[in-house]
Amino acid sequence: MRAKKVAAILLAGMLGVSLLAGCGQIDQNAVVGTVSGDEVPMGLVNFYCRVQQASYEDIYRMYLGAEDVWMADPYNSGTNMQDSVKESAFEEIHEMYTLKAHMGDFGVALTEEDNAAISAAAAKFMTDNTPEAIKELGASQELVEQLLGLFTIRARVTDAVKAQADAAVSDEEANMRGYTQLVVTASEEEDAESAKARAVQIQTQLAAEGATLESVAEANGLSAAKQTYATYAAEGEEAGAETEDAVMAALKGMKQGETSDMIEKDGSWYFLRVDSDTDAEATENKRKSIIEERQNTHYRDVLAGWQTDDGWEPDMSLFGKIQFETSLTTTDPNAPATESAQ
Repeated sequence: MRAKKVAAILLAGMLGVSLLAGCGQIDQNAVVGTVSGDEVPMGLVNFYCRVQQASYEDIYRMYLGAEDVWMADPYNSGTNMQDSVKESAFEEIHEMYTLKAHMGDFGVALTEEDNAAISAAAAKFMTDNTPEAIKELGASQELVEQLLGLFTIRARVTDAVKAQADAAVSDEEANMRGYTQLVVTASEEEDAESAKARAVQIQTQLAAEGATLESVAEANGLSAAKQTYATYAAEGEEAGAETEDAVMAALKGMKQGETSDMIEKDGSWYFLRVDSDTDAEATENKRKSIIEERQNTHYRDVLAGWQTDDGWEPDMSLFGKIQFETSLTTTDPNAPATESAQ
């Protein structure tokens, strides 16, 4: 089933890590908070935060280059990278426990087959990582199984909630019109007047019998690019309003197969041709995008409603005890070193 495939992908992504670590001390049995009466243990929260640390650390070090990457605040937001990852992890834990509380509403349950697969995956995680890493993570067979179970429940309940969204999208709403454009812009070696003179010359060339945007573009060392735009406007809106300009205004007044005169916009000169009133591929992609947006909006609304009064008030003193002081990495410490190219 699809949900099982999603869970399998999540497992593969998490269980492939190898960690370099030291030693950490966390009260595994402390209660971080409750969600709909279900206690969330510190051990699980800490484990998930540290797995997230391992997932991001190599990437952050590569791009930030900071010696103490987790104390860095690259966006000047007032929140360092450690707290940012921890806050995100706490939100995800809250989300997963919320979905767990409502899994019965959708007939979601972990089967014997699920539990066997989760148990095997957790055992593999425990053997794939060094004892030092396991200790630093505060991992145990039980905790890993618990987290993987939450992953599986989240995937299935999320799919079930999203399936409630309206998937009926009319052809009119999804429609994308196809066109080709040729743009003339001043290069670094010329001024605007020279560029405009080139555009005027191109306009003359396009008037010749048999000339196309593609042939004229090639003759002038340019390219004619395929584009699309949405034609649908909801009540009170205007189609393409977010990009309304001289180009969009011209396109709306053109018929299929028609090529425009020269259009000036922001110091460039455009030539347009409407290729199709409905671009089939772009329209289907737009339809999928609309459905996905509706599903995501519905999911966020349902989740927010569930979480309005579910009792989640995490103990922030425990939040502060989770520290990324020991480096974790997804790089296998036992992997052979790559030889330098000769």
